[in-house]
Amino acid sequence: MNSIIAFSLKDLFLTILWIMLIVLIVYIIRVLIKLHSTIKQVSKIIDDNSNNINKILDESPGIANSVNRISEEVAHGMEAFRGSVDNVAEVSESVTENLVENNTVVDKMSSILHTFSMGKSLYDKYFGPSDQE
Repeated sequence: MNSIIAFSLKDLFLTILWIMLIVLIVYIIRVLIKLHSTIKQVSKIIDDNSNNINKILDESPGIANSVNRISEEVAHGMEAFRGSVDNVAEVSESVTENLVENNTVVDKMSSILHTFSMGKSLYDKYFGPSDQE
């Protein structure tokens, strides 16, 4: 009564394939159950808040119009402000140029005064009143 059970490599691969197929089906069933539960919860939330959702949907066109008006007013204000900024930039360039021109005049005057100061110091040193008396 020796009975030998022959189990080939093909049978092993088919068994593994069937086990993987069963596991895949179980996984798909679990995903579908979870998806059903999620859809059920979303449906309950929508049902509970349907009044608020309808209010929001009714008010959204007015909000969009208000946002458009505000955007237009801001754009208009920015256009008016841009002219002022350009004017200030032009004035600041003019002031900068004048300061540069005046700076050279001040430098020349400072140099002249420094020369006079050195001359006076030399004059006082050689021709000024002596302290030896």
